[in-house]
Formats: sequence, structure tokens, C-alpha cells
Amino acid sequence: MGASPAPASIASSDDVLAALLDFVDDEIGAEPFPLVGESYGGYLARAVIRDRPDQVLGLALICPIGKAAVEDADRRLPSHMPRSSSRSSSKRS
Repeated sequence: MGASPAPASIASSDDVLAALLDFVDDEIGAEPFPLVGESYGGYLARAVIRDRPDQVLGLALICPIGKAAVEDADRRLPSHMPRSSSRSSSKRS
């Protein structure tokens, strides 16, 4: 992750998730809430919704990372279809 020093209590992604869930408990309590995660936050957001499916109203993921996001992705690019010159010249007429 970043170069910022982490407290000794944060040694893994599980520790980050635990801190995030503690934050939710402290700030939101048991109220339902929408959740948005970007990049690593998307990874954590999926764990939050796994642990608290009845509390999360909805989930938006922006470029999430993680095994599930990559394994099922269709990573192929569409075939390149060049425009024919006859087609573009007929539009000018």
C-alpha cells in the first residue's frame, strides 16, 4: 500500500477490514448505509457486504481489485474493424 506508517495493530488486509468495521460501528452503528469502494476500497467493500449483507443498502465498485474481479472479467479487446474508404467517400457525395 502507501508509504504512510501503519499502527502496529494493522499488519494485514484482515486488520484493515477489522478497523473499517470498527469505524462503521462507531460512526454509523446498526443503521443501513450505501457503500462505494474504489480500487483497494472495492476489495474491502466486498468484504464489508459479505460480513454485513443486511446493513449495506447498495454497493458501487469503481475499478475494484481482487481475485473475483479479475477471474471472471472478459479481458479480450474487440476486433479492429477499419473503415473502408469507399464507405467514407460515399457519405461525402
